Amino acid sequence: MLRWISFALVSVGAIALAGLALGGYLGFVTAPPAVPLVLALVPGWFPVGIVIAVVLVDRSSRYVLINPIVVDDEVVLRAHPRFAESVAAQ
Repeated sequence: MLRWISFALVSVGAIALAGLALGGYLGFVTAPPAVPLVLALVPGWFPVGIVIAVVLVDRSSRYVLINPIVVDDEVVLRAHPRFAESVAAQ
């Protein structure tokens, strides 16, 4: 689910940016874009939206966190309770 949200977040901004660029190239956009649109794209989507998308992809691909190993015979894993129950049930 998080991967789909991050994909949608990146796609929306990229499509809007490509649409503005293509519209400007073809002559459909002759005036400068509106201030809210510029503010939504520049500080909103890039870099904030891209950073959020990267964090979402990172969170969706990492199921277990491993704490630093301080003792040779012990490894501490942190996982979501439902993921731990699923692994224990197998």
